[in-house]
Amino acid sequence: MEPIGIVLVDDYPNLQDIAQRFLQQQRGFQIIGATTHKDALAVIEQKQPQVVIMDLGISNPDVMPNLARLHARMPGLHIIALTLFDEDCYRQAALAAGAEALLTKEYLYSELVPCIHRVVKA
Repeated sequence: MEPIGIVLVDDYPNLQDIAQRFLQQQRGFQIIGATTHKDALAVIEQKQPQVVIMDLGISNPDVMPNLARLHARMPGLHIIALTLFDEDCYRQAALAAGAEALLTKEYLYSELVPCIHRVVKA
């Protein structure tokens, strides 16, 4: 079985490193990190991953429009949004922009792997 290609986008280096190491310890994932939307778009176009995990708090005011453009450009790409805040406004905005799921960082370890498998199988 081929590994699931994942691009992890987070501008906070410590969290990116922790999440990337956590996913690398799991079987069946190939992870590439990006710290900016510009870097992420280049990596996504080059590597053609199945999943993008994108932090909504990334230091870019255009995060939702970027999500929407990414979804429109690559409709088969599975997008999981990450946030610090478990609020309906973030969930609704992320889902409207094309994310298939929104996870709070608080539950990253317990929910991320099942969420990846869920969106890929959908």
